[in-house]
Amino acid sequence: MDVVRESVSASGVVVDDRHTGYLPAIFTLDDVVIDGRRRNRPIDLIIYDGAQRGEYFNGDELRIASRLVSVVKGGGERDALLVTSPREIKRLASCKG
Repeated sequence: MDVVRESVSASGVVVDDRHTGYLPAIFTLDDVVIDGRRRNRPIDLIIYDGAQRGEYFNGDELRIASRLVSVVKGGGERDALLVTSPREIKRLASCKG
């Protein structure tokens, strides 16, 4: 994992929460906006903080102060958002009403 940008502001909606209960928690966001620019494809959010596990679910709308990172896995490379503190994520709307 390499840091592409140290500080970005992002928002998105959780669309895949299958790995939210593991460490690090990783799930997919769609309807993503990063630094005011709409992204045309989903992006993974990596939560590298053991205090946050199993807290976010499909349909949750989040605002994130994070790092943009590049992850190399299985011979491929992709962008992801990385947070390391609970203060870096705010739930704007919940799938649970």
